[in-house]
Amino acid sequence: MGKIINYNKTLLSSIKYYVYRIFYTDGKFKRLPFHNYNASKIYDWQKREQRVFYDGQSRVDIYDPDVVYDTILSIHKWTFDNIKYVKDIVNYEKKEHWATTDMILKSGIGDCEDQAFIRYRKMWEAGFPRDKIGIVCTNGHAFACYHFSEDDFYILDNGLLTSKIEKASEFFKRLYDAEDGEIWPIVGFNQTDKWSYK
Repeated sequence: MGKIINYNKTLLSSIKYYVYRIFYTDGKFKRLPFHNYNASKIYDWQKREQRVFYDGQSRVDIYDPDVVYDTILSIHKWTFDNIKYVKDIVNYEKKEHWATTDMILKSGIGDCEDQAFIRYRKMWEAGFPRDKIGIVCTNGHAFACYHFSEDDFYILDNGLLTSKIEKASEFFKRLYDAEDGEIWPIVGFNQTDKWSYK
């Protein structure tokens, strides 16, 4: 019986891997109309964040690729240095809690989506166009992103997937080629918008 269960798990894993390769490895991560994945969490965070978000600040959007990349590196390092990873169950005594960026900055701790929220906020404060930045949810993880083109983005992760800034097209291709395609982008959002990936 145990051999059959192990065989079925292996077969299911192989099927999932090839389905992922077919549907998620064209190297394109276009933003598509939003579907209902975690909609209530996203709406709730957006609503709460609206109260603390820095609208009305005067700022100039930055587009220069060299300035963008250098600023992303600086923000990425700042978040690693200043926001310590702590699971929500320890921090809030809840399995999952999406904090506002003010709460996270005050405490200096947070889990993956909290660290993604801070990277997003810091990119916005630095002058990145809102339509280029956001948070990406995968199956069980979250990270910040910067869309440098219509169908690709930089991953700003907390170190679970990668501690380097990487292009999504290259990072996920490497993951799939290594037959480890269990994590993939599902939805993205920012303070005012929501979108889906394939």
